[in-house]
Amino acid sequence: MIDQGRSMLYGYRASVVQPDRVAAFRLQDWGKPSGIAVGRFNGVSDGNVYVADQASHRLYRLFFDGTRMHAVQEFDLPAESVPAACHTDHWGNVYVTDMGRRHVLKFSANLLPLATLQSPDPTFHPVRFQPLFASFFAPDGQLQAYTGFNQAYLLEQWTDQSGGRRFELGIDYHLQSIRLSDDLSTLQIEGLMTDAGEIKFELITALEKKSLGIFKRLWSNSGKIQAVWNRSFADGRGVPGGFYRVRTFVKSTYNKIVASRESEPFYLPLYYYQDCGSLDGRDVYLMKGQRLLTREVSPAKTIVVDPEEVVYRFPQLDPQKRYEIRARYFLNRGTVVQQLYANGSPLHAPMKVGQTALRTAWLAIPPESYNGSTLDIRVVNVGGYGKAAVAEIWLREAGYDPAAPPALEVPMAQLPTQFVLKQNYPNPFNPSTTIEFIIPEAYSGPVSLDIYNMLGQKVRTLVQSDLTPGLYRQTWNGRDRAGQRVPSGLYIYRLKAGNFVATKKLLLMK
Repeated sequence: MIDQGRSMLYGYRASVVQPDRVAAFRLQDWGKPSGIAVGRFNGVSDGNVYVADQASHRLYRLFFDGTRMHAVQEFDLPAESVPAACHTDHWGNVYVTDMGRRHVLKFSANLLPLATLQSPDPTFHPVRFQPLFASFFAPDGQLQAYTGFNQAYLLEQWTDQSGGRRFELGIDYHLQSIRLSDDLSTLQIEGLMTDAGEIKFELITALEKKSLGIFKRLWSNSGKIQAVWNRSFADGRGVPGGFYRVRTFVKSTYNKIVASRESEPFYLPLYYYQDCGSLDGRDVYLMKGQRLLTREVSPAKTIVVDPEEVVYRFPQLDPQKRYEIRARYFLNRGTVVQQLYANGSPLHAPMKVGQTALRTAWLAIPPESYNGSTLDIRVVNVGGYGKAAVAEIWLREAGYDPAAPPALEVPMAQLPTQFVLKQNYPNPFNPSTTIEFIIPEAYSGPVSLDIYNMLGQKVRTLVQSDLTPGLYRQTWNGRDRAGQRVPSGLYIYRLKAGNFVATKKLLLMK
């Protein structure tokens, strides 16, 4: 309860006899508190208390620890805001009606802005936004009952008029970033959910938008979402290097409201890891197919029946790219001297393997080993009494620079005859924008695409590689070479290919 006369906030515990006051909090410099709401999660109080104050244009979060209330967080509203009421829903989202801007503002439990609900009639002023858990109404004169967590009423006021409208709270997802870990082993996705619900991540090809499968499912409350993927699907499939998008589906906990979003294209360099334990003679892995003849066991129990070699096959490698491999060896008993081969070329000197695990360094794979796009990796017994065995194996694209990923080549019906640097889109942009450029049929060679600030300082290199004629598409996520977000403002992007140089401007707005 708010006592504006004494500038106090009181907390009471319900009782069958009379309310029992359990806490008090002095509002101090708060000028005109206008709304109060008790936080909850899944319908149960979570100890948070929210207060909207008109004089300071702020939303405050307090926490009740059982004996006292503490101020823990505040959020500054725009100066023209006039907060009139404050409410929470079943999952702890906070709603503040703003009569000054005719908005309803939605926040997460820790005051992260999630969404803005606009009154459908601009002449009306929202007064109260009340999430409902059950309601009864009589459309067309027939009494009907409605129950659910996805409905709310917006009461509006204008002079002597008043009215009410029913809204679905809905759900949405905003992708913020997609990043690779430094060792290329995981894909890290960050985003923002506007409400509680289920979220699914699907990997699709960049141009055809063909699905490779769902790679992550989780349930989350509203707020920031962080998902980490180890780059293999549940059935053991790896992902070939190339350009992809992430398609995201979110489904409201309240009902079947579903939202779908797609990311901009991004480059995913090849990375493969496998626990190689096998009870069969050969453990063959197809990058775009199924694992064959394998039954996984832990690395400590690696058993290989064939005493001579273990074979892994990687098809559809790009002969223009470079790859490297690393292996970990281990035997339960006995010793063996073995070597790692790439299509007949030894990659390291013979190694004596026993009960102590040994791991090789990253070993460069000779390009001639996969001229036909297929690479056979063999672990060969070259001496000793044990059986050839490998406990773990890694394969990755060598020399990948996340600060300068390759550009996406878009198929064209006819080869172009001149260089073209197109205007980025969208422009202005936030958080990412796309730049397209054309390399003519008369040129093949080094191409660079760089971002500069207005002081002429290089902010980011987007492309630095040899390209063939065609249309290319590159995305900039508004980050510098260190992965930090750059300030809002005007920037220059510059394309250089041989003697050709072209520049254009783009605007980042936050």
